[in-house]
Amino acid sequence: MPIDPTSARLAQGNHQRMHAGRAAPTRLATRQQRFGRPTPALNPHGVANLAALLLLASSALPRSTAVPLPADRGPADFPAHGGWPPGAGAADVSIAMHDIPAAAPSASADSPLLHPVVPSSVANFITDATTATCVRRPRHCGAALATGTLLLGSAGIGALLVHLLGHPDATEPAPSRFQLDPSALPPLPRFDAGEMDITRSPCQSLGAHVNARWEESAQLTPGRTREGTFDKLRDRSLLVRLQLAGQIAAHPHPDAAEKIIADLWTGGMDTAHIEARGIAPLLPQLQAIEQLTDRQTLFQHLFQIAAQGRNPLFALTVLPDLRHPSRSMAYLAQGGLGLPDSGWYAEPGRAPLVQAYQAHIARTLQLSGMPADEAVAAASNVLGLERKLAAASKAFAELTADVSIYYHPVSLEQARIESNGIDWHQFFQAQGIEAPDSISLGMQEFFAEAGRLLGSAPLDHWKAYLRFHALDAAAPYMSEAFVAAHRAFHDVALKGREGEIPRWARVLDIIERSAGSAFSKAYVDATLSPHSAQRMQALTSALHDALVRRLQAVPWMDDATRHQAAEKARRMRLEHGQPKRWQAWPEGLTHGQDFLHDVQAAQAFTHRHNINGIGQALDTDAWKMTPQTVDAYYDATQNRIVLPAALLQPPFFDPDADDALNFGGIAVIIAHEMAHGFDSLGSQFAADGSLRDGWSEDDHRRFNSLAARVEAQFGQYQVDGRPVDGALTLDENLADLGALAIAFDAMQAATAGIPDPMVDGMTRAQRFFANFAFSWRTLATPQRIALDMVTDNHAPGTVRADGAPSNMPAFAQAFNCTPGDPMARRDADRVTFL
Repeated sequence: MPIDPTSARLAQGNHQRMHAGRAAPTRLATRQQRFGRPTPALNPHGVANLAALLLLASSALPRSTAVPLPADRGPADFPAHGGWPPGAGAADVSIAMHDIPAAAPSASADSPLLHPVVPSSVANFITDATTATCVRRPRHCGAALATGTLLLGSAGIGALLVHLLGHPDATEPAPSRFQLDPSALPPLPRFDAGEMDITRSPCQSLGAHVNARWEESAQLTPGRTREGTFDKLRDRSLLVRLQLAGQIAAHPHPDAAEKIIADLWTGGMDTAHIEARGIAPLLPQLQAIEQLTDRQTLFQHLFQIAAQGRNPLFALTVLPDLRHPSRSMAYLAQGGLGLPDSGWYAEPGRAPLVQAYQAHIARTLQLSGMPADEAVAAASNVLGLERKLAAASKAFAELTADVSIYYHPVSLEQARIESNGIDWHQFFQAQGIEAPDSISLGMQEFFAEAGRLLGSAPLDHWKAYLRFHALDAAAPYMSEAFVAAHRAFHDVALKGREGEIPRWARVLDIIERSAGSAFSKAYVDATLSPHSAQRMQALTSALHDALVRRLQAVPWMDDATRHQAAEKARRMRLEHGQPKRWQAWPEGLTHGQDFLHDVQAAQAFTHRHNINGIGQALDTDAWKMTPQTVDAYYDATQNRIVLPAALLQPPFFDPDADDALNFGGIAVIIAHEMAHGFDSLGSQFAADGSLRDGWSEDDHRRFNSLAARVEAQFGQYQVDGRPVDGALTLDENLADLGALAIAFDAMQAATAGIPDPMVDGMTRAQRFFANFAFSWRTLATPQRIALDMVTDNHAPGTVRADGAPSNMPAFAQAFNCTPGDPMARRDADRVTFL
């Protein structure tokens, strides 16, 4: 029957997609290509042929996969924001707010076809070779069967000896200790061309074309402040951990890390015990504060709680020495504030929120037993201290843009002078480690003011300050009265959350923040597929080649800078899935009898683990994120990109998807992190990770001109009536610009000569850009949008979906846009970064 051209093109595209862009061969051609002659039918009758069929069935055994070697020491936990102490935080639990039973379903493992002591890799090799011989040369099948049987017997005996006696070099992985029930997990978000709004032109807004129908029909579930593509993957990661937590807690023989997860999970879910205990778990800490009598005891207490990782006033972080990145260094940075950003305390428009914060302080102090009138007066004193600290603090936007703010190496004596008398020798003595020769005392104005206030502000003000922050930090782990007070300010007032987060989700979030790396191995064993490694390797190679190729033609770099940039690109490392070694956790750290105690014990261990690295050789295998984190990062001091396992799934990565979706998804993310190596921050670091400015004055001038245009361009976007802060989001916007160009270039090179499959009637280029926009699908409360726009150095998702593509001629060509359309900027307005 007649067929229209569109249907014909779609049918052709589907055939080509199934066969990697090549014409679909006939069955006869396929057999002749593989075996050189048509395959004779395999007769099931007879002993030899029946044995061949059984061998064919046995070849379905799973392939062996490599497992990491046991860790004698593991990666340290780092704070957020790329390892630097954050100027503000906006942590959130993103999960559908309906109650899900905490019990994790179990699933039985399939029984192997061969005895488990025979390594599957050996069995597969023997059975595959034997079966191939029988299929290709039936007349030689008898000899092949005899040889295969002999080899399987030998392998079984050898494997049995290894199984009984052990072997130090054995690499065959053990089966996963825990099994997931896929039916209990939400579906993975995938790009669906049928969801696009064809009434909205992509030349006006790619984000609206791809996401507007969803944005107009979707509603935030009560209890959520944001929902989108990334949030759906975070939901899935959380629900995977929900299943694992139940199985770990029920396991009769947990290892040390699993025991910590089991104790935190069972302790956090035992609401009856937590309610019965009330404020009792925190009373020793509150009593220690009340017993402070003078400045000396004030400093002693502050240093003691710092040794437990609970210092509310300033942050101690262990990071590479920026001048000598092969060794770690102690970094001290500002803290002490209860509001997300230092500027909020003085902004007239933030006055209602500051008042709400003061009321929260008073309410929290009153819950601890302080009389109401005393609590109100104490809250005013606490806020007064914080206002003075805030006036001497750097704003969040500054912290994200200038690495020199953090790096100020000084001796301990010089640090004492610059901080108005804080004795750093005593500080490190309280940490239980030898005092280092030098530290990095960042944000000197803050420490000068903190030292002055510690020496002059009334002691009662400091006691109220320490009491409130001890209560506020512990509130999520205590009885419901404290949880509710904490939620009323931090969730409702700050983020506009309308409903309550289920208990199980809050507990899992607490576990992730206090002992996330203890969960990592179980998560990876249950979720990470080894079959994606080859596809990831090919994709990464294409991106690396595209980056080097594009760096050779960057117009704002001179020849010497291009050479340095290319060298940095060649030495850039990419690690994905899981770290090389797991963090070692001690036995007996937690007890499962007191939730607050166990959380603080895990936090204290992490802190001690980190500070033990001060002055030591850098652990280059350490990750700053857990594998269950849906995110990625570029580490400038190691020139390394890390992609956790939770990110290696649709819509970003799917080994079975067409190239366009993978290049528009995970490739863009990898290229985004690559581009960070050459933005205003990453460019300050050499290929070896040392802090070194290798640009010429002309390079700086041309880059600054380009950056100013990007800042102005993104500053023209508005979300909820608020303009985007182009300066705050500059480096992330530059990385998006570079990422799309690199990933699109890589896709073009990788698919050269392969006909466009025209999936869903869309060209390869159209699907590339559409999946990129789909990645930034987001819906949020007005309060959450307002918070993120001042405390997140990424532009809102709706802006990211449009901003970078509008600067690419390839986008305008893909969708036949007219020059001057919002998504087809004219040459004079277009910005090219890499």
